[in-house]
Amino acid sequence: MKYHYKAKVMSGELQSGTIEAESDTEAVEILSRKGYYILSLTGNGVADSGKTTSFLSGKKIKTSDLVIFVTQVADLLDAGISLLRALEILKRQFRGQRMGEIIGDIANEVKGGANFHTAVNKYKDIFPLILPSLIRTGEMSGNLDRTLKEAGKLFQRDEELKMKVKTASIYPLMITIMGIITVFVLLSFVIPKISQVFLDMGGVLPLPTQILLVISGVFCRFWPFIITGVILGVYFFKKVQNDPEKKVYLDRIYLKIPVVKKVIEESETLRFSRTLGILLQSGVPILQAMENTESVLNMADLKKTMSEVRILVRDGMSLSRALEKKELFSSLVQDIISVGEEGGKLDESLINVADMHEKRLDYTLKIATQLIEPILILIIGFAIGVIVIAMLLPLFKLNLLIQ
Repeated sequence: MKYHYKAKVMSGELQSGTIEAESDTEAVEILSRKGYYILSLTGNGVADSGKTTSFLSGKKIKTSDLVIFVTQVADLLDAGISLLRALEILKRQFRGQRMGEIIGDIANEVKGGANFHTAVNKYKDIFPLILPSLIRTGEMSGNLDRTLKEAGKLFQRDEELKMKVKTASIYPLMITIMGIITVFVLLSFVIPKISQVFLDMGGVLPLPTQILLVISGVFCRFWPFIITGVILGVYFFKKVQNDPEKKVYLDRIYLKIPVVKKVIEESETLRFSRTLGILLQSGVPILQAMENTESVLNMADLKKTMSEVRILVRDGMSLSRALEKKELFSSLVQDIISVGEEGGKLDESLINVADMHEKRLDYTLKIATQLIEPILILIIGFAIGVIVIAMLLPLFKLNLLIQ
């Protein structure tokens, strides 16, 4: 069977061609033995349709399962247990779960003679893209257990980064949701029931009260459509978030919000420097490491710029100079990376950048939370206060008439 491939060699150059193999797994194995980093592989009629062979489709696994997988394989290897035996042990541990089936298939591939990184690469749409590269480097250096431990730390810290951002946004989000629900209930159900009292009074109602009753009438009549609109809005928002092409526009909106922009910049710098630093520390070639690092970034524009930086590095420019040319990250980050390149300690410099920005992110999230919470409370309190005052004005007017 003939397969068409596109791959990168260790020097970073792109190469394409065709090979003969019995299956896609064997084709991957042949190319991996040659030291190729596979970008795409098509064959068996799939190429005719213009589609790339898909090894497996499905959602990515939970980070907690991924961390357990890589760290326990590392611990078992460190204890002197063979890789195949370690995979069989973990397969039993995840028995009855999707992860167990994946590990079982990886074990079968390894048992059949495939390299560990080749077997894992079969699940490239499930595992992070950097995992096969790290495993391959560990296999080539003979330090697979140490490399897997580093991978586990990387995945764990990336998950902690996501949780920090999510945790910081939960309380402000809850305040906003509860405030919106309160105002919605007042306008849709409470005010319509007491509005008849004001109408029975006769006379001219104060302008704020008239405006409030008109708004309340709209909510009272159309509240099912309003709720439906909100649900559809959330649905389409999630669709846009999951569409790489449309997400670009959403990202640009985020970057126009001062506090959100600061959090995004700190988290992306942290994610870039830590991932690239650990990949280089593990022995992954810089061009391959940069390509893998692109996959962990969240902002679409940043990924595109990072790809342009990688091309400049491929053409012979230093990483710090390429970052400066593309105006990517702060001048301080560029200077630290430049010093690391001059001293031959780029990986250590990148880890230092990550540690520095982790502290800055913690500080930014703390300040942002302390600022946003009172602002939201004031806005919601003001909205509810306006509604209450508008409802009390007719009573004040009536009281004055009685006196």
